[in-house]
Amino acid sequence: MSEEAENEEVETKTLKTAKRICVPVLREQEEVIKAKARALKLSVADYLRKLGLGFEPASTLDIQAVTELAKVNGDQGRLGGLLKLWLTDDAKFRELTKPQEVRSAVLTLLRQLGECQEQLQKVMKRIVEGSAQT
Repeated sequence: MSEEAENEEVETKTLKTAKRICVPVLREQEEVIKAKARALKLSVADYLRKLGLGFEPASTLDIQAVTELAKVNGDQGRLGGLLKLWLTDDAKFRELTKPQEVRSAVLTLLRQLGECQEQLQKVMKRIVEGSAQT
């Protein structure tokens, strides 16, 4: 039997004879507590016990949101890089009938991509800082 399994078995035996603490909560509070425990894949008892002993769970929702935002941010960066590469290839612009209009539109798109990336980075930073404070 592994050390972790032995510790869990000892803890289970100990908890069967342990004291209970009853805490009154409103129905809405109970639902929030249960939802948070489920999100961390813990029983309500384990969740509350760990919180009471100083466990500070990271919000999985916030981490997932930041991960998704980071992917979008990276995709936009790659798109911007491809557009810049295309803009530096003057031979392709000579093939177009009005290259200046296309160049202007692409430069506008690049600027908008840059602004969107900045906004995504601000949101990611705010989410990460908010998670660290809770």
